[in-house]
Amino acid sequence: MLRAGPSRVSQISNFIQINRVKGYRLLENLKERGLVLSTFSNPTVYSANDLEESLHGLVSSKKFEVDRLEKTKNFITKNYHTSDSALTQTNNPHFTIISGRYNIYLHIEKMINETSKEIYIITTSKDLGMMYYTTIPEAILKAQKNGTTIRIVFEIEKDQDLKIIERMKVDNYRIANLPSKGRIVCGLSEAMVSGYTAGKLGLNSDEDSAVMTNSTEFVSNMHCLCWQLWKSGKQLHQLEHTRRRN
Repeated sequence: MLRAGPSRVSQISNFIQINRVKGYRLLENLKERGLVLSTFSNPTVYSANDLEESLHGLVSSKKFEVDRLEKTKNFITKNYHTSDSALTQTNNPHFTIISGRYNIYLHIEKMINETSKEIYIITTSKDLGMMYYTTIPEAILKAQKNGTTIRIVFEIEKDQDLKIIERMKVDNYRIANLPSKGRIVCGLSEAMVSGYTAGKLGLNSDEDSAVMTNSTEFVSNMHCLCWQLWKSGKQLHQLEHTRRRN
């Protein structure tokens, strides 16, 4: 409009290739912001406001908004006090749905990094094979060096699956017949449960999903289940001894 000069709605709409209704709304919006002027004639003629004046108005408007936000921030900070109700709300259990295998692996790595005592990973050999190509093995090694106990229970379908756990250099692992093809990752304060993980899904698959919670009762139940699976599992030398006997 600075170049074209005063124009009617139809002329401006044709120039920017939109219908007249949208053109009218656009011009009225610009007018409310002080960027456009209009006449009282019929048809109405619109023209651009002075460029320097328009820019000054925009800057002043943003400065006012920033100043208002700054005052609001200072007010909230000054009057904020931690109350018992706030603490109670913080301690309430929460459930989170995690979608996408990549996001799930990121949360597993985060759980490993934040755990200082012990954590269980119950899953299939195929799922472990996918984890191997992430930064989870590095997180496991770091956690083990810091004294964290990582216990992995998995089910093998073929002898080649054992190479995965050897490459990951996990100190504590057992082989067991799992009740499902799902995934459980359980620490002392959080637990994650996933559905079927043995399918041919890639690392970036969006079909994988998990539920994560800090519910004390749920975490306790999952921890007991993991402990039972751990006790029922066999170490590699026990498995080889059983095979020789058979």
